[in-house]
Amino acid sequence: MVIVGPTHSPDEPEYEFECQRALELEVLDLVDKAGQAGWETGAAFRALAEIVVNQALAYEQDPAEDAVGTEDGRYLSAEKLVASFVSGRDVPDA
Repeated sequence: MVIVGPTHSPDEPEYEFECQRALELEVLDLVDKAGQAGWETGAAFRALAEIVVNQALAYEQDPAEDAVGTEDGRYLSAEKLVASFVSGRDVPDA
């Protein structure tokens, strides 16, 4: 996954839109991979929306925390979260 970096500074109005464009293809690719794994497209988008809301709330509570929490209290890296979502199975820690 390659995401291009910003060409605008965070205080410029174009910054947020540029970030959306940088992430958009990766999100669409992720949803496509979920579809290939058997998930319905709508379900994949809804799951991503829920993940985004939950992670934004967690970030607001602790901006230093970059791990993704699971229901049983474990944490997954973003890469493991994506692999788990696409496969529909838990991906064990290494």
